[in-house]
Amino acid sequence: MRVGLLESRAARLPTYWSAYLKELGAEVVVPSLSDAESLALGRESLPGEPAPVQLALGRILSLGRVDLVLLPQWAAVNGDAWSEALPELLARRISGLPTLLGVPDRPDLMEGAAAEVGMRVSQSAGR
Repeated sequence: MRVGLLESRAARLPTYWSAYLKELGAEVVVPSLSDAESLALGRESLPGEPAPVQLALGRILSLGRVDLVLLPQWAAVNGDAWSEALPELLARRISGLPTLLGVPDRPDLMEGAAAEVGMRVSQSAGR
């Protein structure tokens, strides 16, 4: 399984996810474009949306063919739908995206997220 890993400048635990995915036998894929190129690509698909959303979309599109994309969860901002549900909203707005899964960047929430990712990647609850 090919899993895209989006890293944000604010994410503290990208090495954890990369090592974890490799241990599960997944091929880890990272965006191939620069931030400026990713932003331009995202802007073409979602003009008028906030720059962080356009950048995230551009990074996703630059991954190529992947089965799953892990996105660092953003802190929810009251009244901002993008910050509250980025993976779900992107999937609704842009058809053909791979499965998008928000993962926490807080150590106290990692265990539950790792279990879900592990089941999706290995397709085995025991592994």
